[in-house]
Amino acid sequence: MKKQVKILLGVILVLATAGGSAWYFLQPLVVESITLAPRDAVSYLTEHGFVEFREDFMLFPQVAGKVVASYFSKGDLVQAGDLL
Repeated sequence: MKKQVKILLGVILVLATAGGSAWYFLQPLVVESITLAPRDAVSYLTEHGFVEFREDFMLFPQVAGKVVASYFSKGDLVQAGDLL
């Protein structure tokens, strides 16, 4: 008799758990919403791209020799007349 009662209680527990889970998952989601006015919305524009040079320059020394110092590095902005 005790074994049958334990089995019956186990089955009832499993069915109750399955029913409660099904009821919980079938409930609609609660979502808060607001109405946006045109003054509340701001748009931004971000662009990514590559820079292409209009002219390429080849640099050659006026005399043959050894480079002792360089006054620029890769990525530096240089203008006409700057000491390289």
